[in-house]
Amino acid sequence: MRLRGQFQGESMSMQPLDLTGGQSVYCLNQQQLDRALALAAEESASGARIRDAVARLESACSRNERAAIAFVLIRHLQDTAEAPPPAAR
Repeated sequence: MRLRGQFQGESMSMQPLDLTGGQSVYCLNQQQLDRALALAAEESASGARIRDAVARLESACSRNERAAIAFVLIRHLQDTAEAPPPAAR
């Protein structure tokens, strides 16, 4: 996966930047990240499912594969933001 347009000073470089390993410039919302980590740490059914899914992905997938999965999930969430919950479908 590549991202174009990394800022360098006042000019913008159009060199592709590989986001599948090494340094990444992808921005995360700190509040959302904190809430996600808190949910994963909870002693609840949701927390257990999240921890289990992460453990399975980390044991079965490379770093690049896990990064790709993260981006695919983010895109899927963006694309389905207006969809009703599964129980209502």
